[in-house]
Amino acid sequence: MGNRQPAIFCHFIPWYSLIMVKWSEIALLFLRIGSLGFGGPLALVALMEQECVTRKKWVKRERFEESFVFCKMLPGPLAYQMALWVGHELRGVGGGLIAGVCFVLPAATLLFLFAKYYQFIQGLSASSWILDGMRIGAMVIILQSVGSLFSPYRKKVTGWLYALSGALLLTLLPRWEPLIILGGGILSVLLLKKYPDFRLKLQSVSVLLALFWTHFKAGALVFGTGLAIVPILEREVVTKYHWLTQKEFLDALVFGQITPGPVTTLSSFIGYQVAEGFGSLIATFGMYLPGALMILLFLPRIRSSIENKSWLVDFQRGAVPTVIGCLMAASFGLLSGVLVDPVLRATFFVLLLIQIVWVFPAWLVILLGSCLQPILCFVVDSIL
Repeated sequence: MGNRQPAIFCHFIPWYSLIMVKWSEIALLFLRIGSLGFGGPLALVALMEQECVTRKKWVKRERFEESFVFCKMLPGPLAYQMALWVGHELRGVGGGLIAGVCFVLPAATLLFLFAKYYQFIQGLSASSWILDGMRIGAMVIILQSVGSLFSPYRKKVTGWLYALSGALLLTLLPRWEPLIILGGGILSVLLLKKYPDFRLKLQSVSVLLALFWTHFKAGALVFGTGLAIVPILEREVVTKYHWLTQKEFLDALVFGQITPGPVTTLSSFIGYQVAEGFGSLIATFGMYLPGALMILLFLPRIRSSIENKSWLVDFQRGAVPTVIGCLMAASFGLLSGVLVDPVLRATFFVLLLIQIVWVFPAWLVILLGSCLQPILCFVVDSIL
């Protein structure tokens, strides 16, 4: 049978798991998906389905699709949670941990290296123009994601109310963004007279604990897309703690977009800027811990009891458009700090038009921005 399952994990192996897959097979598959997976969470989940359901037949399609719906309703990075779930389905908690770590590891390593050599990159002669173009490309992707996320709600009055309220409240009360998101979800539940118990625990101590807690909150409040962490992290990392400047934060977003795997690995970059290697590890651990707890420990035990509970869907109906509203407000705030001259604004509108017409993958839009910005600068300097 290959590797024997350690006794500590035996209790957690799903009873419905019919195939005992080797841990090395799980590790290699998710290292490959994490290394080659571009295109956002849905593309990554589709790649998992192709490998685990269609090609290897490790998981039944019905089970995969059913769990995908559950993961969409729960907070946390979607693709990462599905990696955890597949691993758990195959080899219990141990398999889930291996799948989750291997899925995140390639992108987290690349972001760590970008952070380590960030000063060198900034020192290159053409880096200013290139990084400006890449930042603008990242902003185009964020705005496109906002529009894509909001498309299911654009014909619903309640969706607009939650989104606009979230945007307004975040602008007026930026420190309360996690509570604004939770408030949107709870309000949606309360309007239908259902009262689950929600609690949010707040704490702040040393720099490392603050770093961990900042990323833990972000990881626990991601709905719909990894880019939903932008408002939380931008507020904490740039405005509250001043760990990064706004441009450095955008560079972290850029590097998160052009690397494979989940964009939430930007936590590795942020952590390195705060406390080098150990900070990178702490921030990444904080970002992905909520999803691991949710999928590996919480969901398997309560799945049957919540399977038909409508309040989870009701909570999502309020929480997701509220997140979108917060993301809108944060995006316009970031844009105002990026589009500081006519050339940058021209680059932004050209990239936005390109993306509307052709819809390129995120990494290609960012690379186009890095090429287009120097060209426009050269043209303007030549004319003037």
